[in-house]
Amino acid sequence: MEDISTKKTIDNIQEGSNTVNVSDQKRIQWHPAFVAAMALDVSEYRENMTFISEYELNRKPIILDLLIIKFEGKNIRNNSIASFFKGHNLLEYKGVGDELNINVFSKGLSYTYLYKSGETSSDKRPFEEITLSFIREAKPQKLFETLMNYKFSVDHVTDGVYHILNRELFDIQIVVLNEISFEEHPWLVSLTKKLSIEHAEKLLNMEYALKEKEDKDNAEALMSVVMEANKQTFYDVKGVEENMANKVMWEIMQPEIDEAIANAVEKKIEVIKIKDAEIADKDAKITELKNMLFQLGVQLT
Repeated sequence: MEDISTKKTIDNIQEGSNTVNVSDQKRIQWHPAFVAAMALDVSEYRENMTFISEYELNRKPIILDLLIIKFEGKNIRNNSIASFFKGHNLLEYKGVGDELNINVFSKGLSYTYLYKSGETSSDKRPFEEITLSFIREAKPQKLFETLMNYKFSVDHVTDGVYHILNRELFDIQIVVLNEISFEEHPWLVSLTKKLSIEHAEKLLNMEYALKEKEDKDNAEALMSVVMEANKQTFYDVKGVEENMANKVMWEIMQPEIDEAIANAVEKKIEVIKIKDAEIADKDAKITELKNMLFQLGVQLT
């Protein structure tokens, strides 16, 4: 797998365009970024979870994007995606531009049954403890229509979260990233080539505020991909930040600048007064000298 080249600041971003050609699309590694975003999204509950990215389902690797093993412990309440999780949670992420159709859906089902078949006496995987999640940026409307034709029910639970009610032995959800709330899932929502300047600024501030090393590492891996996919946006953010910094600096320095100007004006006035006094003194001396010469009978023309 190609390594992600991280970028710790936006100073290295060159002015460009959000339009990404085919070669750019191949270079942007969305799947590792998704794993990092998912880890950040549920960081509050991470102590009760194990993350296994690119999980091999059998000896001839069939790779699952992400497996999250959830342990007993802290209840997940404030996360509309992770609240769906049970003991064994299989996640398939479809990157920007990737298709999510009935064939991809069927492959996800087969992965889940294959995972179940790997159960051992020491690693129980009951169906009621297994979930399957598909994550995609845009709503797969054609897939929903196809599923309903096959007698599946599509339950719109909340913004961007759809539960697929079916005859399968495990629970299924589909998450649409461009419909979920940025405030609730900022890291996942950032997996796009259409990031707004406002959201880009918030992501940078959030990354800067992280304290835990694991969170920092995940954010760095994610942001390197998000910045690569949204070069122009982050270039604009840099310009905004520079302008704001200049404005803030001016506001901070304004009293000192005003005082310096006032002092300079005052000094200038003093200099003028001194010069005027010197000139007046010279004029008086000249007048006095003229009077003395006049008394001596000397006429000055």
